[in-house]
Amino acid sequence: AAADAHRRSVVLLKNDGTLPLTADKRANKKIYAEAFLKNAKHAADSTAALRKELANTCTLVDDPAQADFALLFVSPSSGEYFNATPGYPMADTHTETTLHGGKRLAEIAASVHANGGKVITNVNITLAWQLGNVEPLCDVLLAGFDTYRSATLDVIFGCFAPTGKLPLT
Repeated sequence: AAADAHRRSVVLLKNDGTLPLTADKRANKKIYAEAFLKNAKHAADSTAALRKELANTCTLVDDPAQADFALLFVSPSSGEYFNATPGYPMADTHTETTLHGGKRLAEIAASVHANGGKVITNVNITLAWQLGNVEPLCDVLLAGFDTYRSATLDVIFGCFAPTGKLPLT
């Protein structure tokens, strides 16, 4: 039941026709996969786990310039929920939104697009993020809410049709 709820929560914000990325579409294609988080070590660990999860279903590459598709899992962080907004509850508790290596998103997208490839990005929405820096880089943009990665991959690979709705604007 929990896995099904996670699958149903994935929101498809943008799709240029790339999804679903079925086995037929992935055949003989190379995929670059990376996770972006606030902490560099956590990002590296999450990337390793993502690549391990994809290893049996995809041909993975280490260089986005060689990829037909990039799967980017972006999880920005603003500290604790009540510390995310200046002055709420106190100005000195505010923590800026951070994403280790976030500037690389544009570099990866440029490399993949130069190949004629597609960029698929999932953003973990724990607060009302502004997606204006990410959306133009993507051919597909998904939103999750601390969603199981496997549920997001089920949507990406066409095992489940996205049905989620944004609870915020």
